[in-house]
Amino acid sequence: MQEFISTHWLDLLGTLIGLVYIYQEYKASIWLWLTGIVMPVVYMFVYYEAGLYADFGMQIYYALAAIYGFLFWKLGRHEQKELPVSHFPRRLVLPATAVFFVLWGALWLVLVKFTNSTVPVLDSFGNALSFIGLWALARKYIEQWWIWIVVDLELSTLYIYKDIPFTAVLYALYAVIAVAGYRKWKRDYKADIRHEGQLPSDGVVILAAGDFPRHEVPLAILRKAKELYVCDGALAELIEYGLEPTAVIGDGDSISPSLRERYKEIYHQFDEQDDNDLTKATRFALTRTSERNFIYLGATGKRENHTLGNISLLMRYRRELGVCPVMITDHGWFCPSSGNTEFCSFAGQQVSIFNISCRQLSSYGLKWPAYPFKEQWQGTLNEALGPRFTVYADGDYLVYRTHEPKL
Repeated sequence: MQEFISTHWLDLLGTLIGLVYIYQEYKASIWLWLTGIVMPVVYMFVYYEAGLYADFGMQIYYALAAIYGFLFWKLGRHEQKELPVSHFPRRLVLPATAVFFVLWGALWLVLVKFTNSTVPVLDSFGNALSFIGLWALARKYIEQWWIWIVVDLELSTLYIYKDIPFTAVLYALYAVIAVAGYRKWKRDYKADIRHEGQLPSDGVVILAAGDFPRHEVPLAILRKAKELYVCDGALAELIEYGLEPTAVIGDGDSISPSLRERYKEIYHQFDEQDDNDLTKATRFALTRTSERNFIYLGATGKRENHTLGNISLLMRYRRELGVCPVMITDHGWFCPSSGNTEFCSFAGQQVSIFNISCRQLSSYGLKWPAYPFKEQWQGTLNEALGPRFTVYADGDYLVYRTHEPKL
């Protein structure tokens, strides 16, 4: 036994370090990358002695990849939050597969031409797939565990054949732990995601002085509103539609004297010009209600500068006033969000994502993958593929969804 241990002591040391590594990977700990720098140094000697030259060469890549992974997880943070777990983007499946086959072929050719390897096919296969797996781990994609299950089972078999018993057992254990790791990361992924439903059914409704709603969706919300705060420029059309407001807010320049007199008991004039009427109505409503779901109607149309200004205020209301704002138009609705969020949708729904402060931005469930858009137009004209889609982000963004699918 002592002779066996003395013969395989490096194998045993690498196995012990590997156990620490897989535990840290299971916990999604950033310290796995520091362990991942030490482990390849040990295994360079193990694999060279066993004649596994591809494995030997890959240890250099593993050490460099560990440095990259540590920096990516560390610098891929926003406001002290580590890079979130996410899905492997569909757009990368084909390129990643192509890279794998190219690497497999290249490594096999090197082993056949320049080494005396007795297992060039298996040695090159495991290392080529490990290359993809380690990159996916650095990006914190859930599906990286699937890659490692295949790699671990293949390498465990190879190491038994090459008389590296401790590492063979380690990789068999890796395969088992990879299954548990996949389940844990999937749970963490779900726990890390906010859920944004379809349109809210109730809340504080604020009617602005843009185009009066015509579509049944905003009109239904308007009719059912229990708290209806109206900017003074929209009062006449509201009355014509047959509804009465809870309160009227404005600076007095958009309401007729007769309506001012008629609604003097609920009319609240604010002359300051630091905020527009929409913000004045929002601030006033917050003094009268504990509700935090705010629905904005009639905030678009007419003057384009007012439309752009009103839309841009949604993120401010969310951040500074602590409300959950939704702006509904005759065509769809705007919803500000941040971080990882799953949105309800339907196949064919038109979706636009406007990047506000994200350095990292991706998506799942959309026809075209999102990325950290530099220009606002770049995130428009996307499409939902099913009943929900997810946005992964490290900052703020604005999502627009249509009422109807694309014809």
